[in-house]
Amino acid sequence: MLFVENISFVIDRRIIFEKLTFNISNGNLLKIMGSNGCGKTSLLKILAFLYKRSSGNIFWNGNLIDDDKYYVYTNNIIFVSCRQGLSLLLTPFENFDFYLSLVTDKKKICINDAFHKMQIENCIDVKCFELSSGQLQRVVLSRLIIQNSKIWILDEPFSYLDYNGIILFNNIVIDFLNSGGIVILTDHSDSIKFFSNIYKQKQTFCLSRR
Repeated sequence: MLFVENISFVIDRRIIFEKLTFNISNGNLLKIMGSNGCGKTSLLKILAFLYKRSSGNIFWNGNLIDDDKYYVYTNNIIFVSCRQGLSLLLTPFENFDFYLSLVTDKKKICINDAFHKMQIENCIDVKCFELSSGQLQRVVLSRLIIQNSKIWILDEPFSYLDYNGIILFNNIVIDFLNSGGIVILTDHSDSIKFFSNIYKQKQTFCLSRR
């Protein structure tokens, strides 16, 4: 279980949000809602330890995750945002071959399996700058399949996906939840609402713009 207690985030004395508290159990999906500028992406990055919170605590499986001992936690999460970490001058395979060399010892078969599940096998050796925005988003989301994580933190994962891509990714998310994973996401397109009947453990948390 992930428990967030009294999280606040302040930039240059401007309060983005304060004293947020919520929890999410294994096998659950949490959707962060709110208008533009309310801090949704900032909250996701705080949960991923990419931004430093101004105050508050994060607990995972009952253990306080502090700034000195966060590696056990961060090694079990993955943060994905639109086109994150892609070099447009490389092919999808070259991008992931380099990425895997940094984070794991998994080899080519892992990359091919991920691209197969995301139905982009025909893009594997095409330079990324030649791909459509939807194809690039499928490439980015392939990281979720490759990296063995217990918590997915996703910033607008449905961006640029066509209807078939939305269905495909929803099924991948559902499989992950059924395995006991945790998903925290934003979804400006509200693509997830069309599948609300199959997300049996879905929560929402709404931020207000200050």
